[in-house]
Amino acid sequence: MMKFSVALLLLVGVAILGDCSHGATYTQDDYRSFIKTCGKILRTSSETYQKLKDKDFSENSELYCLIRCVGIRTGFYDDESGTDWERVKEHYAERPGLSEYLKAAQECNAALNPVDYTDDYCKKSFLYFDCAMKAHDLYLKS
Repeated sequence: MMKFSVALLLLVGVAILGDCSHGATYTQDDYRSFIKTCGKILRTSSETYQKLKDKDFSENSELYCLIRCVGIRTGFYDDESGTDWERVKEHYAERPGLSEYLKAAQECNAALNPVDYTDDYCKKSFLYFDCAMKAHDLYLKS
């Protein structure tokens, strides 16, 4: 089994982004399991796993679908409502910078235009994840 450095999650979001030692709902092993299960369901290629490990989020629909699956399985994301902000707050409850993170990520999400992803749910999920990742790096990264 390929080892992953989990830096996620929000949405997937939080799974790939977060340090799981700060009030997390899941452990890093849980996130590895979510990634593995989603990868099996989606028949994810080894190249895509490597992109995830390398945090190479360049245009890749297979990676976007993996991110979507993890976000849905963790409960941080769904296609109808997007990011579950209550779950995010629970995940990062003790972290300094939480309010700034939430504001930046939510503003980024609000600025997303459906034209950018049309009916591509994987891309939509990735765009939400990308907002969370950028806000995380600005306000929550240790």
